Amino acid sequence: MPLVSVNLPVYNAENTLVEALDSLLSQTLLDFEVIAVDDGSTDRSYEILRTYAAKDPRIKPYYKPHTGVVETAQYALSLSHGRYL
Repeated sequence: MPLVSVNLPVYNAENTLVEALDSLLSQTLLDFEVIAVDDGSTDRSYEILRTYAAKDPRIKPYYKPHTGVVETAQYALSLSHGRYL
């Protein structure tokens, strides 16, 4: 079980997603997971998430139909395993 779960709702974020993921992965704390839920993006966001997940098992990508940020954040929360959010 990871110490920290970082929940990352994603929607059409291909222009900023790489920078966000690189920032998370450069943190000094290593005991974390990133629950990245793509909320039905129409761009390459989910593809980027899957590429990062293939390189680092702490990135956990999920995809669901678009329902909005609140429901997406709640879904991410339900998937989290960390002691802290």
